[in-house]
Amino acid sequence: MLVFKRKGDKVLVKSNLFVMRKRCKKFCADINVIIRGSLLWIKRLVDKDIPDRNDVLYIKTDDIKYFFYYDFLGRNSSVQGDVVGGNWDLNVRERKDVLTNTDKYNGIRQHFSEGVPWQDTILFRREYAKRLCSQGTIKGVSTLSELAELYEKKYDMLFEQLKQKGFLSVDDDERIGPVYIYLNRYGEIIYTSNGNHRLAMALLLGIEEIPVLVWWRHKKWQDTRKKYGKLKISERKEQYPELLSHPDLLKL
Repeated sequence: MLVFKRKGDKVLVKSNLFVMRKRCKKFCADINVIIRGSLLWIKRLVDKDIPDRNDVLYIKTDDIKYFFYYDFLGRNSSVQGDVVGGNWDLNVRERKDVLTNTDKYNGIRQHFSEGVPWQDTILFRREYAKRLCSQGTIKGVSTLSELAELYEKKYDMLFEQLKQKGFLSVDDDERIGPVYIYLNRYGEIIYTSNGNHRLAMALLLGIEEIPVLVWWRHKKWQDTRKKYGKLKISERKEQYPELLSHPDLLKL
């Protein structure tokens, strides 16, 4: 066992342990993705009603009810397009709580609505300052000033692009990554940690509809989709009147 007495050595050991844990976590996540991907392939062979993972839905921003803020499911360790049972869809936050009481949304609103420089926003002063202390880097940079420069180049440009063109389809512009959602057991939309900047900008700009891809559907919702898809139009109106305009059912 190695024992380091100098402060610099202790910091180095701590940094190396962080890197090792991160690599180990990534390896386990990669294995998990391979396993889940194989299981999803088998599910699709058995159940032909599972939608294609690349099917684009157009959702109204007002219809977003819940959030996975800092997505606990981890898209790096799960597979897009999967149908999953259980209670994963219950660990959510209310829309109003996220939009009014989180540093990210308040910081983005401060910058674009009030003209506050990125480095002076609550997002940088509180959240990112803490994360830099604990992680050492954010988005590949190690200081708040470098992060502010990155934000000015990336997100200020994105805001202007959204202002001029709106939300492009997920296939229209490679610079704008797709926004993912989850659908819970009732088909309600759960937003994720990926795309918070874009959603905040869309809300500030008054954009009412955005294109998304579905990451997971709850098994109970998928069962509802299957039942709905087998009904005649008159039967749908009678049995599921509240779902007639649901974006995930329009192609059935």
